[in-house]
Amino acid sequence: MKPGDEITTGGCMWRVLDVQEDRVLIWKHTGVEGHVFNDNNSNVYEGSDIQKYLQAEFRETVPEELLSLVDDKGFFLLTLEQIRKYLPKGIDRIAEDADGYTTWWWTSTPGVGGGYDVRGVITSGTVSYIYASYSFGVAPACWLTI
Repeated sequence: MKPGDEITTGGCMWRVLDVQEDRVLIWKHTGVEGHVFNDNNSNVYEGSDIQKYLQAEFRETVPEELLSLVDDKGFFLLTLEQIRKYLPKGIDRIAEDADGYTTWWWTSTPGVGGGYDVRGVITSGTVSYIYASYSFGVAPACWLTI
């Protein structure tokens, strides 16, 4: 396995972003579903509605063959720094919904200048700002133990 490889499970593709000695970072970029970041419009990721969703509802949709390899941190949204590191080109950042259409997706990085904007990636792969109370794509990542 190497960065850029694709893993298909449960009808969705996950891209390998990083391979380390005992773990692999993967990112789900197809079959992306919409979800509100935070109903109260807060851009804080820790304890947010979207973080709770990833650790409960989303987790239940993941096939056991993949879930059994996910480390203790579970599923999370990429940060802006991780996007710049692992997905430096806009075209690499493009995610698709279940119908195969490109979609906006959340990061876990807050916007600047206000407590209600969150960084997100738009359909062109450009990073932008999105109100936390809006519903946009959830393109989670996770570390697999190997």
